Amino acid sequence: MAIFNSLGSNYSPLFIRSAIKLLISSPPPTALSLLTQKLHQHHSGHIQLFSSGRDAITYSLQALGIKPGDTVLTSALTCWAVETGIIHSGAQISFVDISPTSLNPDLQSLNQALKSYPHPKALLIQHTLGFPAAISPIRSWCTKHRIKLIEDLAHSYSAQDSSLQPLGSTADAVILSFGRDKIIDALAGGAAIIPHPHTIPPLPLQTPASVTSTLLYPLLTLLIRSTYSFKLGKLIHFLTRSTPILSSPVTTSTPFLSPLSPKLAALVLIALAELSTNIKHRRHITHLYQQTISLPPPFSPSLISRSTCLRYPLLVPHRPSLLAHLSRSSLYFTDIWYRQPVDTGSNLSLHSSYLPGSCPHAESTASRIINLPTHRHITPQIAHYLSQLVNQHLTLHG
Repeated sequence: MAIFNSLGSNYSPLFIRSAIKLLISSPPPTALSLLTQKLHQHHSGHIQLFSSGRDAITYSLQALGIKPGDTVLTSALTCWAVETGIIHSGAQISFVDISPTSLNPDLQSLNQALKSYPHPKALLIQHTLGFPAAISPIRSWCTKHRIKLIEDLAHSYSAQDSSLQPLGSTADAVILSFGRDKIIDALAGGAAIIPHPHTIPPLPLQTPASVTSTLLYPLLTLLIRSTYSFKLGKLIHFLTRSTPILSSPVTTSTPFLSPLSPKLAALVLIALAELSTNIKHRRHITHLYQQTISLPPPFSPSLISRSTCLRYPLLVPHRPSLLAHLSRSSLYFTDIWYRQPVDTGSNLSLHSSYLPGSCPHAESTASRIINLPTHRHITPQIAHYLSQLVNQHLTLHG
């Protein structure tokens, strides 16, 4: 089977069977309440479920009292969905550079941003690729400057800070995403966790057609991946990539705001039940990459042990030639997080408000990064083979 960074690679046989069953049957009537109860086991406060993580961002900002025109800071190394979630709240977005030694902002980059944007009202930190930012000093910085702290755990749900406390423990609001390729991959959905309920008008439901196309994604991507190496999958992918089933999660939008479908809530419960096993596997594969790839290890063993390791990032020379080298062995990793500051995915017609040149570390990282997969289909044998191919490239171009 061809190996991808994504394209439905996260789903277990149980998850796929459940998605197929939900195409023709109703979910448990208590799916939404059971999911809320499950999340309450780890988070206090009010939980609101949405059809997307970006809706959760918008709702959280409004619930925290962020007004139209207020400035919200967030990392420049992010995706367009985060930007649109902030903009839909009415706030103005300002981008913060990342640290030279990590994928997240640090105090130095935050202080630099404060010189340009002296009165921000909120900071959104996303813990990129599941590797936690130094959140304790960031929390203190936010308190000092009276800035609301929002932690986006789309990549990092169940990861820990340096004191081994769950991420989000000290945030003013927590964002979850259940969208494709996130650490809780249940096809779509999101949640906002805030201190107190925030009244919103009744939300328009997702259409049955939208939910159906979402539920078809695991089956279609399984068919593509399992037949890709002998070209049938490549043809199916080409013919279906512009359909709603394979539309980019960066650009896919639901009625704004809209609640989580009960059918998708049932899948979130399955993904949560499998989460611990999946993260253990991702950490193991990450350790293998660090041991076998001939580059200085980007992460300490202690950081890996408290991360979700959604993907394994490498900064490489001559990225296009490495990706071509890997594809010749049926390893397709062109789905890169992130190829540019505020990545718009495959939709090049979208435009971000990011100002080129304003965050040089994010731009440098985006120009060289690739993500190696850590999902359930990456066995230790595949990880070793992948590492050998990367090392071959580094010998030629390092």
